[in-house]
Amino acid sequence: MEKEAAVSAETTATLKLEVDKLRRISKRDGVNMEYLKNIVVQYLSLRDDTKKRTLARVLETLLQVRISIQLAFLLISFLSPGI
Repeated sequence: MEKEAAVSAETTATLKLEVDKLRRISKRDGVNMEYLKNIVVQYLSLRDDTKKRTLARVLETLLQVRISIQLAFLLISFLSPGI
């Protein structure tokens, strides 16, 4: 009986994580890609770290993730190699 309860609790936790993941994905689907592209271009063109941090927070909001400035730069570089 305890084993079944533990499996049930684990399954419930896993399902909750999946629901949260799907909610974040659903929110991302509404992102205006032109706006996102403009933010990425602005980020790449900036030299001021303060302004880059501000745009990193905008990217975090748009993409519904927490990212560091370095990770944001790597992500942007990967997604837009032609810039």
